[in-house]
Amino acid sequence: MSVASKPDGPASAATFRKPLVSICVTTYNRAAWLEHTLPLVLGQTRPYPDLVEVVVCDNASTDHTPAVVDRLRGSPNLRAHRNEYNVGMLGNLAVSAAQARGRFVWVIGDDDLLVEGAVERVLSAIALHPDVELLYLNYAYTRFDRPQDLTSVDEVIQGAVRTSTAARDEYTPRIRTISTKSDNCFTAIYCLVFREDRARAAYGQDTSGPPFSTLATCVPTTQYVVEQMFDRPGYWMADPCVVVNMNVSWMRYAAPFILERFPEVFDRMEARGADRAEVDALRSRHVPQLLHWVSEVYLGQQGEHRGSFSMERLVRRFGHLEAFRRQWPAMRAVYARARGTGSVEGGALAPEQLDALVASAGRGGRR
Repeated sequence: MSVASKPDGPASAATFRKPLVSICVTTYNRAAWLEHTLPLVLGQTRPYPDLVEVVVCDNASTDHTPAVVDRLRGSPNLRAHRNEYNVGMLGNLAVSAAQARGRFVWVIGDDDLLVEGAVERVLSAIALHPDVELLYLNYAYTRFDRPQDLTSVDEVIQGAVRTSTAARDEYTPRIRTISTKSDNCFTAIYCLVFREDRARAAYGQDTSGPPFSTLATCVPTTQYVVEQMFDRPGYWMADPCVVVNMNVSWMRYAAPFILERFPEVFDRMEARGADRAEVDALRSRHVPQLLHWVSEVYLGQQGEHRGSFSMERLVRRFGHLEAFRRQWPAMRAVYARARGTGSVEGGALAPEQLDALVASAGRGGRR
């Protein structure tokens, strides 16, 4: 169904009386990217000025971001909000959701590129399934991070790598049944189009605490969807809607994210009713990253996170997987070396005890 071909259909402004979707662009000091991404969003939403508003939420940028926004203020569906002071990345997500006036809220970053047709597909999905509370979007990624050299947005989009290979869109009365469609696991804002009330609840959570010490302090969206929405209606959109830049700014926290938070996500999803075999498939695809970050924690550049990492916990979470057991000898060698140099906290299990846990898990003694 094409929204454009049915202007008087269920997604019309007369029916909804306010924007159906708010696309909120959260930004801080990346004017060079915003010069590319904001015109792209405005171009896609131009046919739907009554259905889609675009809201730029500037987190008190000190570069020329305000000038970029000012040049585009003639767009009828564009609004801009500028924080008086920097409220942090997670804080600006809450501001974005609060600023939105639409019935659905789609927050994206200032370097996220909308794929052609994505806006129309989102509008059509909502029109066809007005009871959904979350649209879960597939995405593609690029490592291009030189906006000042960008001459063709289309080339970047066309060269991006698709993530999930799921072949078709899917409506579900229970979001848990689509929770394993993407390795993303609801962690990224650009994949989530929340109903307005859900957006404000998800982005308005208490995110205080040391960064990446809990799900709320790094991926509050995942915590909210898994704990509050797994039994609510949703929609999976299989073709990528957005191209994202994988060069992230939080790499100093990569070890706790990969070794603790993501495994916690898998556990919570399974506990809340996601299919065990499908969650194990996610875990297995996660395994190749583990050895590198274990090495970084014990022997490399991320030793600051040793106190929050437990090798025993990692073994109990992944030891039942063949992929993990194949990697275990190399991981054990890192652990044994670190233990020999005093880099493992006292009281932690000896390598031989961990071997026994791995063997037990391999025989079916899972966690």
